[in-house]
Amino acid sequence: MYPSWRPMPLCQQDVQEASQVDHMNPNPNDPIDRAVLEFQQGIQREQNFERIVKRFYFPVRAFLAARCPSTEEHLELNQETFLKVYTGLDGFAWKASFSSWLFTIAVNVYRNWRSGNDRQERGASGGPVVNDMSTAAWQEQEPVMIDVSASSLDGLLSEEQNRLLREAVDGLPSKMRRCVELRLHDLDYQEIADEMQLSIGTVKAHLHAAREKLRCRLSHYFDGIDF
Repeated sequence: MYPSWRPMPLCQQDVQEASQVDHMNPNPNDPIDRAVLEFQQGIQREQNFERIVKRFYFPVRAFLAARCPSTEEHLELNQETFLKVYTGLDGFAWKASFSSWLFTIAVNVYRNWRSGNDRQERGASGGPVVNDMSTAAWQEQEPVMIDVSASSLDGLLSEEQNRLLREAVDGLPSKMRRCVELRLHDLDYQEIADEMQLSIGTVKAHLHAAREKLRCRLSHYFDGIDF
């Protein structure tokens, strides 16, 4: 059975302030730094922003999903994060790495969502109400220290892909799902057939149908589905 969702708080390491730096020089050989620079210069803005989204969409989504149990809500928070990135990108001044700046926005989007929930609870009980942070105020926030190295981002991407795959497999018909699960545990066709008391032909048919269903559902997230 897959583990149930458990909220992940913002730990001290997540929100530790970055070392203050007057300015960071962008690396023109880094594809993301180059995309940011060209966006700020008005060069192919939509295409360059698409490159940024493609690189950070799943890591940011995984970061938010670990803290927000509702799929609908964390997708909305993800969309809000990238909207704020888009509107604030011209003002990004390279006082920290771009990835740290982007994740600072994601953290503040999450915090604002949390404060909104807390405010509703306090309002219902007659307690004090806290004002939302304005977009301008967010620009003044110190960057937070989150591990945004390539290996860490790849790890978040892999984690999100695994979650999507688990959800898609869980949605398959029961026998088809069981065939996939056994195949993912490295059982061969004959072993699956013996375990489920099916013919090898039926096992192959279930797996073929499962591949087609998963490819249809996950084609935007995986280069290919093979098991």
